Amino acid sequence: MEYKANFLGGLFVDVIFYGIQFFFFSVIYSYVEALGVFSREDVIIFLIVTFLVDTFYMFFFAGNVFNLNRWMVRGDLDFFLLKPVHSQFMASFRYVKSYAIVSIGILSAWLISQILTYSSPIGAVNIFAFIISLIMGTILLYGVDFIIS
Repeated sequence: MEYKANFLGGLFVDVIFYGIQFFFFSVIYSYVEALGVFSREDVIIFLIVTFLVDTFYMFFFAGNVFNLNRWMVRGDLDFFLLKPVHSQFMASFRYVKSYAIVSIGILSAWLISQILTYSSPIGAVNIFAFIISLIMGTILLYGVDFIIS
Protein backbone atom coordinates (compact mmCIF):
# COMPACT_ATOMS: atom_id res chain seq x y z
CA MET A 1 0.00 0.00 0.00
CA GLU A 2 1.18 3.49 -0.71
CA TYR A 3 1.38 6.49 1.54
CA LYS A 4 -1.32 9.09 1.13
CA ALA A 5 1.13 11.64 -0.27
CA ASN A 6 2.37 9.17 -2.92
CA PHE A 7 -1.21 8.31 -3.82
CA LEU A 8 -2.25 11.94 -4.19
CA GLY A 9 1.03 12.83 -5.88
CA GLY A 10 0.55 10.11 -8.49
CA LEU A 11 -2.98 11.33 -9.19
CA PHE A 12 -1.74 14.92 -9.42
CA VAL A 13 0.97 13.98 -11.92
CA ASP A 14 -1.56 12.06 -14.03
CA VAL A 15 -4.00 14.98 -14.04
CA ILE A 16 -1.25 17.41 -15.07
CA PHE A 17 -0.03 15.06 -17.82
CA TYR A 18 -3.54 14.50 -19.19
CA GLY A 19 -4.32 18.20 -18.97
CA ILE A 20 -1.21 19.19 -20.90
CA GLN A 21 -1.98 16.71 -23.67
CA PHE A 22 -5.59 17.84 -24.00
CA PHE A 23 -4.57 21.50 -23.91
CA PHE A 24 -2.04 20.85 -26.69
CA PHE A 25 -4.66 19.29 -28.95
CA SER A 26 -7.29 21.88 -28.06
CA VAL A 27 -4.89 24.59 -29.22
CA ILE A 28 -4.32 22.71 -32.49
CA TYR A 29 -8.05 22.19 -33.06
CA SER A 30 -8.80 25.83 -32.32
CA TYR A 31 -7.08 26.64 -35.64
CA VAL A 32 -8.17 23.68 -37.81
CA GLU A 33 -11.28 21.52 -38.16
CA ALA A 34 -9.45 18.23 -38.69
CA LEU A 35 -5.97 16.74 -38.82
CA GLY A 36 -6.10 14.70 -41.99
CA VAL A 37 -9.13 12.46 -41.50
CA PHE A 38 -9.17 12.79 -37.70
CA SER A 39 -11.72 15.10 -36.15
CA ARG A 40 -11.50 16.52 -32.65
CA GLU A 41 -13.61 13.71 -31.17
CA ASP A 42 -11.41 11.08 -32.88
CA VAL A 43 -8.30 12.54 -31.29
CA ILE A 44 -9.95 12.77 -27.86
CA ILE A 45 -10.87 9.07 -28.02
CA PHE A 46 -7.34 8.26 -29.18
CA LEU A 47 -5.83 10.21 -26.27
CA ILE A 48 -8.13 8.52 -23.75
CA VAL A 49 -7.18 5.09 -25.10
CA THR A 50 -3.49 6.00 -24.95
CA PHE A 51 -3.84 7.16 -21.35
CA LEU A 52 -5.82 4.02 -20.49
CA VAL A 53 -3.11 1.71 -21.85
CA ASP A 54 -0.46 3.67 -19.95
CA THR A 55 -2.52 3.52 -16.75
CA PHE A 56 -3.10 -0.24 -17.05
CA TYR A 57 0.62 -0.71 -17.51
CA MET A 58 1.46 1.56 -14.59
CA PHE A 59 -1.06 -0.23 -12.35
CA PHE A 60 0.08 -3.77 -13.00
CA PHE A 61 3.71 -3.74 -14.09
CA ALA A 62 5.55 -0.42 -13.81
CA GLY A 63 6.18 -0.51 -10.08
CA ASN A 64 7.99 -3.81 -10.49
CA VAL A 65 9.59 -3.82 -13.93
CA PHE A 66 11.20 -0.41 -13.36
CA ASN A 67 12.91 -1.79 -10.23
CA LEU A 68 14.01 -5.12 -11.71
CA ASN A 69 17.52 -3.96 -12.56
CA ARG A 70 17.97 -2.45 -9.09
CA TRP A 71 16.84 -5.73 -7.51
CA MET A 72 19.43 -7.62 -9.56
CA VAL A 73 22.25 -5.27 -8.57
CA ARG A 74 21.38 -5.25 -4.85
CA GLY A 75 20.75 -8.99 -4.72
CA ASP A 76 17.07 -8.72 -3.79
CA LEU A 77 16.05 -10.78 -6.81
CA ASP A 78 17.60 -13.85 -5.16
CA PHE A 79 14.77 -13.84 -2.60
CA PHE A 80 12.23 -14.09 -5.44
CA LEU A 81 14.00 -17.16 -6.77
CA LEU A 82 13.79 -18.88 -3.38
CA LYS A 83 10.05 -18.44 -2.94
CA PRO A 84 7.68 -21.23 -4.03
CA VAL A 85 6.04 -18.91 -6.58
CA HIS A 86 7.09 -18.48 -10.21
CA SER A 87 9.88 -15.90 -10.11
CA GLN A 88 8.65 -13.87 -13.09
CA PHE A 89 5.18 -13.68 -11.54
CA MET A 90 6.66 -12.53 -8.24
CA ALA A 91 8.94 -9.98 -9.91
CA SER A 92 6.14 -8.64 -12.10
CA PHE A 93 3.14 -8.46 -9.76
CA ARG A 94 4.62 -7.86 -6.32
CA TYR A 95 3.66 -4.18 -6.08
CA VAL A 96 0.88 -2.22 -7.77
CA LYS A 97 0.44 1.50 -8.19
CA SER A 98 -2.84 1.88 -6.33
CA TYR A 99 -3.51 5.43 -7.51
CA ALA A 100 -3.97 4.04 -11.02
CA ILE A 101 -7.28 2.45 -9.97
CA VAL A 102 -8.80 5.93 -9.72
CA SER A 103 -7.33 6.90 -13.10
CA ILE A 104 -8.62 3.68 -14.71
CA GLY A 105 -12.11 4.37 -13.39
CA ILE A 106 -12.17 7.97 -14.56
CA LEU A 107 -10.66 7.20 -17.97
CA SER A 108 -12.99 4.23 -18.53
CA ALA A 109 -16.06 6.32 -17.70
CA TRP A 110 -14.80 9.12 -19.94
CA LEU A 111 -14.13 6.68 -22.80
CA ILE A 112 -17.61 5.18 -22.48
CA SER A 113 -19.19 8.64 -22.53
CA GLN A 114 -17.15 9.59 -25.61
CA ILE A 115 -18.14 6.37 -27.39
CA LEU A 116 -21.83 6.90 -26.59
CA THR A 117 -21.75 10.48 -27.93
CA TYR A 118 -19.59 9.67 -30.97
CA SER A 119 -20.98 10.96 -34.27
CA SER A 120 -21.09 7.56 -35.99
CA PRO A 121 -22.12 4.29 -34.31
CA ILE A 122 -19.45 1.95 -33.00
CA GLY A 123 -20.50 -1.70 -33.20
CA ALA A 124 -20.14 -4.40 -30.56
CA VAL A 125 -17.63 -6.26 -32.73
CA ASN A 126 -15.38 -3.19 -32.81
CA ILE A 127 -15.63 -2.76 -29.04
CA PHE A 128 -14.81 -6.44 -28.49
CA ALA A 129 -11.84 -6.19 -30.88
CA PHE A 130 -10.71 -3.06 -29.03
CA ILE A 131 -10.79 -4.80 -25.64
CA ILE A 132 -8.82 -7.78 -26.99
CA SER A 133 -6.32 -5.41 -28.64
CA LEU A 134 -5.99 -3.40 -25.42
CA ILE A 135 -5.16 -6.53 -23.43
CA MET A 136 -2.75 -7.88 -26.05
CA GLY A 137 -1.04 -4.50 -26.43
CA THR A 138 -0.52 -4.21 -22.69
CA ILE A 139 0.95 -7.72 -22.57
CA LEU A 140 3.22 -6.90 -25.50
CA LEU A 141 4.39 -3.68 -23.82
CA TYR A 142 5.09 -5.64 -20.63
CA GLY A 143 7.06 -8.30 -22.52
CA VAL A 144 9.26 -5.77 -24.29
CA ASP A 145 9.86 -3.81 -21.09
CA PHE A 146 10.63 -7.00 -19.13
CA ILE A 147 13.19 -8.06 -21.75
CA ILE A 148 14.82 -4.61 -21.75
CA SER A 149 15.04 -4.39 -17.97
